[in-house]
Amino acid sequence: MVQEADAGMADICRTSLTRLATEVRNSIGFFEGQHEESITRIFVSGGLARLEAILQTLSDELALPCEIWDPLETCEVALPANKRQALPHEFVSLNVACGAAFEYLNS
Repeated sequence: MVQEADAGMADICRTSLTRLATEVRNSIGFFEGQHEESITRIFVSGGLARLEAILQTLSDELALPCEIWDPLETCEVALPANKRQALPHEFVSLNVACGAAFEYLNS
């Protein structure tokens, strides 16, 4: 329904994203105040990150660029070409698993 631009769903999404953006903005403010560092971009994961409208809305609300997190950006991936090409479409679903694996490897 979100992809098909259903008017009712669009309103619900906009309200939810506005609330989410407020929480993220508050968290960024807290982090920046505690660490005296600036956040310059936001990485997004999960199924809705595939929708450009979601990323654009969050970017607009936060006044920061929002992009899909690529957990394998700096990794060499040994996969056949056809599977390697499909991998970017699966990142949003693999982020939690990749994050857990990286954390395990770093400990």
